[in-house]
Amino acid sequence: MNYLRQLSHHIEEPVPGEFYWVILESKGDPSVWTEFSSAVHGCTTWGDAWAQGVMEYMRLVRDRRVGPRCVVDDEAASPLGAVR
Repeated sequence: MNYLRQLSHHIEEPVPGEFYWVILESKGDPSVWTEFSSAVHGCTTWGDAWAQGVMEYMRLVRDRRVGPRCVVDDEAASPLGAVR
């Protein structure tokens, strides 16, 4: 089964003026998100961090017509279960 991954991209500012992009993924329960990847080094502006995060996010997309996909052999293993 081939399904659209549930990914989220946002920016965190743990220290004033130091911005990090973060990509989260949800696998099933829409209220549970886990960190998929994040910046190792901070940026000095929110915009730079956002742009770098978008570049990383787009690396997960093989085909821009259909978005980031995941393939699983077992339909029950899909985060969406047997939803069609």
